[in-house]
Amino acid sequence: MRHKSYLPTTDSGMLNWSSAFASTAAALPDPAVIGLTAQQVSDYEALQSDYATKYAAAVEPATRGGASILAKNKAKKALTAESRKLAMAVTNHPGITDQQRYDLGLTVRDTEPTPAAVPATVPEVTVRSVEGRLFNLQLKNPGSEGRGKPAGVRSAWLYAYVGDEAPAFDQMKFYGEATRTYTQIVVPQDVATGSTVWVSACWVNRSGKPGAVSIPVQTWTNHGAMQNRAA
Repeated sequence: MRHKSYLPTTDSGMLNWSSAFASTAAALPDPAVIGLTAQQVSDYEALQSDYATKYAAAVEPATRGGASILAKNKAKKALTAESRKLAMAVTNHPGITDQQRYDLGLTVRDTEPTPAAVPATVPEVTVRSVEGRLFNLQLKNPGSEGRGKPAGVRSAWLYAYVGDEAPAFDQMKFYGEATRTYTQIVVPQDVATGSTVWVSACWVNRSGKPGAVSIPVQTWTNHGAMQNRAA
């Protein structure tokens, strides 16, 4: 794909780009296929030739000077304005193809969105407090001092498991999606006080693709001092 800004910024770059644009357009049997008229192409060739002549005079030691540089700059300004005008006509012409845009040195639009990267880190899950069967959690990006989610992450998926032994991932139950890093999990009413609960989470990108799931953190349903440790 071409650069987002199709017009070069340097004098020599503009000379080469405009030469290629003019010759490509002039070589077409009918410039109407790209949205231009034969007169527009002919006028553009004249502007391009004028710029090429004045550019040569501005860089040739024998003719280089204030007057030749000024003439070159004026010719470049006129050529640039006409280049943008014709490029817009070509770009907006119905039926123009990406190959034609490429051949003319214009931007080829990227119609395929860049896939969002799967989150590379796992949340650091902290059980901040327990209120019966309700667990107040904090999710944090490891190594980060801030409280926000990592770049490109829209949310986190939450998981929990009730049982004495640390679970495998396929044993854990999905407990919803959290868009904030301070969130909660509530286990069912039939989970007795003092039961061991394991909680875990993973980051999810803006396309809904999850990263790896964190190591389960152990806690308990109780009303006393909260305890937790990593599995």
